[in-house]
Amino acid sequence: MLPIDRYLANKSLEISAANRGLKIVYLDVNYWIRLRNQSTGSPGEDRAMLDKALSLAAERKCIFPVSDIVYYEILKQQDERSRRDTFNIVSQLSGNIALMDDHKRIKIEFLHWMAAGQNAVTHTADQLVWSKLPLVIAYPGLAAVDYSTGTNEIQDAFFDFMGEIPMVDISAVENLHQYPFTFKDNVDEMNANKKAYAHQNKTAVQLFLSELGGVLDGADEILKAAMREKYFKDTGREASIEEINTTGTMEWRSLIYHCFKQNKVGSHLPFFRICAALYASFRWNKERQYKDGNDTLDVMHACAALPYCDYFFTERELHTIIEQQKLDQLYNCTVASKTDVVMQLLDSL
Repeated sequence: MLPIDRYLANKSLEISAANRGLKIVYLDVNYWIRLRNQSTGSPGEDRAMLDKALSLAAERKCIFPVSDIVYYEILKQQDERSRRDTFNIVSQLSGNIALMDDHKRIKIEFLHWMAAGQNAVTHTADQLVWSKLPLVIAYPGLAAVDYSTGTNEIQDAFFDFMGEIPMVDISAVENLHQYPFTFKDNVDEMNANKKAYAHQNKTAVQLFLSELGGVLDGADEILKAAMREKYFKDTGREASIEEINTTGTMEWRSLIYHCFKQNKVGSHLPFFRICAALYASFRWNKERQYKDGNDTLDVMHACAALPYCDYFFTERELHTIIEQQKLDQLYNCTVASKTDVVMQLLDSL
């Protein structure tokens, strides 16, 4: 296991334990922008929501974690001052606490599902998905460093230092791998494909399973990495090249697919369910056209928020689709999009 992976596993449990009993509130970027505008006195904005959020965080009633997708979306803001003001508010409320990126969450969810099937669960998935945002953003570089000359204490002290770097400072590092802040869905291609393949699925269930198959195929390399982690945990040694080359995930992907088909997954494997359900909903509504290029980002927010947070404040259409798919009920996450409802929920905490 890499030093950074060992550290992240321990840090996740530490963050989870430190915040046990607190309500977890995930805001999409539109709400972070609202809070920024309130902090800067923008016309038409009062400070009610911001003051309440700051009070809840200071009183240790709530935490407001972010994800790498929140960070990358904020990077898309062209005005440097507005971007800095947004990051400052995010830093105040989140304390740099973040959910791990989707690749790591998929691995955690898959390994937890396997362990649950073997009655071998030691920690729940929602204990293992927490980190600090700088570590999430900088993981590729941190994993590539040779720490062999440093003790575990020195390594952990370094990662502790990295984890507390302010978001504003992270965004200023020009050579950091900062993706996908220019990302937009190709709406023309997505609308053309929606029309071209409209005849392929006759029921909503068929469409969900079709999307699920695509999501599982896209996760092939992640599942392979998860299997290597499990092999190391079980045997205490790294898999050889030959073992890696002869280990496939087709059987596991097929098993996951058929477990979903037979409705035997429950709340396990949330990334696969949420991703497939939302994309299927986009396609099932034949009148809906992809417009703003942000559908994939919306899905990523939902995949992060719903399984691990108590509240998810987002925009109206995504809120509606989540309720239609009953994903809020499955993951016991309260979703809201109207400002007055959001304020009522915050006041109730």
